Amino acid sequence: MYQALYRKYRPTTFDDVVGQEVVVKTILNALKNNKLSHAYIFSGPRGTGKTSIAKILAKAVKCELGNGEICNKCVSCTQINNKQSTDIIEIDAASNNGVDEIREIRNKVNNVPSIGKYKIYIIDEVHMLTTGAFNALLKTLEEPPAHAIFILATTEVHKVPETVLSRCQKFDFKKINNNKMFERVKLICSKENIKISDDVAHEIVNLSDGGLRNCISLLDQVNSYCDGEITIDDVHEINGSINYRFILEFIDDIINGDIKSILSKIEIFSNSGKSIVKITEELLLYLRNILIYGINKDLIDNNYLYEKYSEVDNNTIMKIINELNSNINKIKESGDPKLALEIILIKIVSETMGNPLKIKENENFPKIKENNEKEKNETEEKTYIVEMTQTSCENDENVIEENIEENSCEPIVEDSDALKEEQEVLSKEELIKKIQDLRINNTLSRFDKRTLLEYRNRMIEINNYRNDPTYQAIVDLIVDRTLKAISDEYMIFESQDNYSVNCFIRELDKIEQLIELVFGKRFKVVTVSVEEWNKIKVSFNNKTVTYEYKEENPKYIEELNKIITKEKEEEDDELTKMFGSCVVHS
Repeated sequence: MYQALYRKYRPTTFDDVVGQEVVVKTILNALKNNKLSHAYIFSGPRGTGKTSIAKILAKAVKCELGNGEICNKCVSCTQINNKQSTDIIEIDAASNNGVDEIREIRNKVNNVPSIGKYKIYIIDEVHMLTTGAFNALLKTLEEPPAHAIFILATTEVHKVPETVLSRCQKFDFKKINNNKMFERVKLICSKENIKISDDVAHEIVNLSDGGLRNCISLLDQVNSYCDGEITIDDVHEINGSINYRFILEFIDDIINGDIKSILSKIEIFSNSGKSIVKITEELLLYLRNILIYGINKDLIDNNYLYEKYSEVDNNTIMKIINELNSNINKIKESGDPKLALEIILIKIVSETMGNPLKIKENENFPKIKENNEKEKNETEEKTYIVEMTQTSCENDENVIEENIEENSCEPIVEDSDALKEEQEVLSKEELIKKIQDLRINNTLSRFDKRTLLEYRNRMIEINNYRNDPTYQAIVDLIVDRTLKAISDEYMIFESQDNYSVNCFIRELDKIEQLIELVFGKRFKVVTVSVEEWNKIKVSFNNKTVTYEYKEENPKYIEELNKIITKEKEEEDDELTKMFGSCVVHS
C-alpha cells in the first residue's frame, strides 16, 4: 500500500528534525544530564513537528543507549518501531476528550512500565479536553508517579488552563524557515525521482506557510496530479491559489487605478472557483514582498519578480496593505466575499490611490435629487433663523439687561454632576466600553453556575429560527459564540476577536429579541474577545475584583443605537451610489 510522503519522511531521530533547533537542543541536554521533567507541553502551528518530536523523545527515553541516542536495535526500540510497545500511550484528545478517558489514565498511571524506567503518555490536541477532563488530569500532573512522563501537544495553547500550563515545561514551536523547507523538498524529490525546478519548489514552500507537513503533502498531491515535470500551474491548480503572474498583474491594476480590469479579474477568479479569501491573502503576501523589496531586496526570495516596483512609493503600498488587512475579516464573515472584495478595492482605488471614480447621475433617482435640494433649502432657512435670532439678541441690549437671568444670549452652565453626565458626548468605542464594563460587572455580581449550564444546553434551540427571514442572520451571531456567564437578567458571550465583538454589538437589540423569543425572558447581553474573557476569568476566580450590581444607564444604549443606525444608513448610501438600483436594502 502506498505510504504518503509526509509519513514516509517523518523524522525518526533528533538529527532528522527540521527547523526546531532550540527545542531539540534543550531536550537533548535534559536527556544527557538526566534532568527530564515529568510533564512537557509542545505548542505551535500545525505541521511544525510537535507530535514527531514527542514520539522521538519517548523513543529516546526508552532506548537502552541513553543520552538521547536511538539505536533502533534494542527490545524497546524494536517494540516501538513495530507499534507493540505498551509503555508509550498515545491519546487523541479531539476524539477522547471526556472525563472518563482521563480517569482511566489516572487509574492506570501507577502501573509500572514493562521495560525500562518510564511510561510516556502523549496527549495530542490537548486543548480539546473538557473542563472536567482537565480537572481530572490536574491531580496526576501535580503528583505524578516517578515513572510517568506526560507530553501534551496543542495548536491553541491559550485554551489550556493556567493551572495545567504551570505544571509543565513549555516549548514553543515556530514556523519552519523557508530555506530549510526548500532543502527538505529537494531532498525528497531526489529520493523519489520527482522532476521539479527550484522555482516550483520555492512556490510550494511559500504556499505552505511555515508548515513542513503541509509542504510535503502539497508536493505529494501535485506529484500525483501532474504528468512528468511539476509546473507552477500544476501547484496552483491543486492548491486552489492563483499563479503569481496573475497576482502581480492584479497588483499592477490596483496601483494604476484600473477599476475595470480589477473587476474583470475578480469575475474570472470567482468563475474559476478560486477562494476569494485565499486570493486576498495572496494579495497581501505579494504586497508585503513588494514593500520589503523596497527596503531590503536581499530579504525576499525570487526578488527579480519585484524589480518593476522599485519606483513605486512605499507609502502607497502600505496604504493598500492597511486597507486590505483591516478589511480581510469582513471578507471572511461576508455572505458574499466577492462583493466585499470588490467594494474594498473600489474604495482603495477611489480614495487611497487618489483616483476618485466619476459617478454618473442616475435618471431613475429624481426624488433623491429633490430631497437633497429640499434639505439644502431647509439648512439655509435654519441658518438664516439662527443668524436673525443672534442678531436680535445682540442688538436688543435693554431686553438682555432687564432679563439677564431668563433670556441671556450666553448659556447658563450649572456646575452639577447630573448635568455633566447629560452633556457628556461619548464616541462609539467609549459607549461600547461603558456598556461592556457595566454588564460584565452586573452579570458576575449575580453569577449562577447552574443557570449557566441550563442555558448552555438550551442554546441549540436558537437554530429553530435559522429559516426565519427576520432572525436568520442573527442566529449565527449567537451560536458561533460561547455563553460564558449568566445572571437573572444578563448574559456574557465570548467572541473570537474584536471584529466579531463589533459584529455582535451592531445587532444587540435583535439578539436580545431573539433570545427573548426562544427562552421567554428578556436578557441584556454583551460580548468580549477571548483575550479579554481570559483576563476577566482570572480576576473573578482569584477574587481580585469586587463585583457590585449597578443600575444601567439607558442613555448609553440609546446613543450607541443612534451611531450604529447612522453607520448602517451611510453604508447603504455608499452601496447605492456605487451600484444604483442593484442594491437591495435589508
